[in-house]
Amino acid sequence: MTSAAGTAWDPCFASRSPVFGAVAPAAARWMQRASFPGRADLADLLAAGELPVTNMQGMPLIPGEAVPGSGADAYERAVAARGMLGVHEGDWHDLMNVLAWRTFPQAKAVINARHVAELDASGRVGARSPGRDALTLFDESGIVVASADPELTRLLRGFCWRELFVVRRADVLRSMRFVVLGHGLLDKARSPFIGLTGHACIVAASV
Repeated sequence: MTSAAGTAWDPCFASRSPVFGAVAPAAARWMQRASFPGRADLADLLAAGELPVTNMQGMPLIPGEAVPGSGADAYERAVAARGMLGVHEGDWHDLMNVLAWRTFPQAKAVINARHVAELDASGRVGARSPGRDALTLFDESGIVVASADPELTRLLRGFCWRELFVVRRADVLRSMRFVVLGHGLLDKARSPFIGLTGHACIVAASV
C-alpha cells in the first residue's frame, strides 16, 4: 500500500537503522503487516501495555482526523483538552509521532502541556514564542544524549565530529547513548541524507 504522501509501506523500517532503536519495540507489532497501519491500529498501539498513553490530564489519547483550525494551535489544544491526537491516514510523519507517544509518553505529554501553557499566557492565536520554538524543535528533531565521559561531551558540544565519532569511536560506543525522540527526525531517517540534523539534550550518566 502507498501512503497519502506517495511512500510505500515498509513493515521492516525500524530494523534498518539504530536511529529507530527506541521506537523499534513499539513498531515490531507491524512487521508482518502488508498495508499502512490505520487509525484503529494506532489506537491499539497507544492503548497497549500496562498503561494507555494519556495527556497530562490522564485522558487516553485517541488518534482521530487531523484537527481543522489554527494549525499547530488547534492540534495542541485538542490533545491537551480532549486527548484527540490528529493523524492523517497513511502519513509517515504522523505514524512516527504515534510511535514517539507510545515510547516517550511522559515527555510528549509535558511538551504538549507546555505548548498550551505558552498559548494561554500569550492570549493570541498562533502566537510563537522562544519557548514554543524550542519545544517544537525538540519534539520534531530531538535526541537525548547520555554521556558518561565529560571529554566526549565537550567534543560533541564543540561539533568535533571526526575526533568524536572516528578517533574516539570505541569510547563513544562504551560511554555514550543516543536516543532519538523527535518524530520528524525519525521520519527523515527512513531516507537519510547529508545534513540531516538533530537537536540534542545532553545529560550526564554513569557507565
